[in-house]
This record gives sequence, structure tokens and C-alpha cells, in this order.
Amino acid sequence: MDVTDKSNTVSVAVMTYPLVAYSHQGWFTDDHRYFIANDELDEANFRDNFTFRGTRTLFWDLEDLDDPVLLLEYFSPEKTIDHNLYVRGNYAYLSNYESGLRILDIEDVSNPVEVAYFDTDPASNRVSFEYGAWSSYPYFKSGIVVVSSMEQGLFVLQPTTLSITATEQDVKVPKVFSLRGNYPNPFNPSTRITFDLPASAEVTLLVFDMQGRLVMARPGQQFGAGARKSIEFSGEGLASGTYVYRLMAVMEHEEAVRAGVMTLVR
Repeated sequence: MDVTDKSNTVSVAVMTYPLVAYSHQGWFTDDHRYFIANDELDEANFRDNFTFRGTRTLFWDLEDLDDPVLLLEYFSPEKTIDHNLYVRGNYAYLSNYESGLRILDIEDVSNPVEVAYFDTDPASNRVSFEYGAWSSYPYFKSGIVVVSSMEQGLFVLQPTTLSITATEQDVKVPKVFSLRGNYPNPFNPSTRITFDLPASAEVTLLVFDMQGRLVMARPGQQFGAGARKSIEFSGEGLASGTYVYRLMAVMEHEEAVRAGVMTLVR
């Protein structure tokens, strides 16, 4: 809405997205380029739709206000209803009812990565409005985050793995191809494998069972140089157990392989 003239507001653009239920709330990134939003009822109304493998968060590119673009749909590891979300610096703080507070690293907005969570209602992860995280406040200078939980009360948290202000080291290109691991681990049904690249590369993911049999091969995907690149892996169709995964990076002057272990639980 253009509210320059308060007595005559004008609609600038109307945005829509797949499987609309109840567009609830959202927050801009600090540069006002992107808008991160949620739909409070989509997980409940479309709970049997295979699309909803987790709680959905919508990322919009608003560079052109006349033509907003849905950049991506992010799905969290747990499937619950979402409520209020806020952004501070390179992090988004999502209050997702029964799966608690989820913290996303959005330094690369096109590739959000969950880096921390606090489940205020660990007894269950239902698609329900009855319990869990309703809202949060991440704007204290100390870095403390408070989370209100509907039945459990107020939680005062001190994230230990976050840096609100980016340092020079954060923005340097990594010197080597390294594997950061996968999160969550154990997982069900999906996990995100994160890695660093010293140069642009085509990255292929191979997954093996403990007998060494190839169970999944993901075609090569092109990535630019940088830290915290990631690939999402879905264990749909696989049995519970431990799997070995290999990332093969083909760069201009070298090829490299890194391996990790992940556990799928049902």
C-alpha cells in the first residue's frame, strides 16, 4: 500500500503464493529488500499435502514494489503451525508454536539455514494452536532473546552460536572446501547439509547405506564461492538407520570429496 496520502491510500501490488490459507505476519530484512512472511493456517489446512514436509516460511523479493517476487519457500525440519517472526541482522527468529523458537541464518537470503532452536514444548510437535512458542523479542543489545510460550511461560535465552554483527572474518571466502555437517542430525524426514566453498563449483551429493550401497544420487548443482552453502536431503522412502553421504565438488582447478554420517529416525 502507498500511504503517502493518508486520506487516499493506494494498492501498489497484490502478492499471492501456492496454497494460501491465512497470511498472518512478516518482517523486512534490515535493508528492506526482502520480506519474510508466514501463513498461520497452511500447515493445518493442507496437512495431508506432500508439499508441507515442515513449517513453511515465505521469502519475498521486493526490489520492485510494483512486481514482488516469491523468492523461495523455506520448510523447517519440524511440521507445526507458525506465528510471529522477526529479523535482526543476519538472523530470522521464528515462533513456531509446538516446535518452539527456530533461528535461521539469512546472510544468504536465497539459502536460509537453521542454526539454532529452542523447543518450549518438547513433549509434542503437533499441528496445533494449543501450546508452544507464540512470539519472541530478539532486539536486546545483550543479544538475549525472550520467547513467550502459551502454556509454559516466558523463556529468557542467550544464543551462544550467533554473532549479531558480521566481522571481517565472516565475509572472507573460505580457503578450502570443508564440510560443516548436517542439521538436524538425527533427522526425520529431511536434513540440510552445509559446506564451505573456496571457489565456484558443481557439487554432487551421493548417499550410501552402511553396506556401501548407493541409495540416492543428486545431480550436480552449481554454487558460488562462499561459506555456509547447503543442500537439503529428504529421507522419504528410506528406512531408519545410519547413512554415509559424500559431497563431490568440481572446481576449475581441482576436484574434492568430503564425507559425513547422518541418522534417519522414524
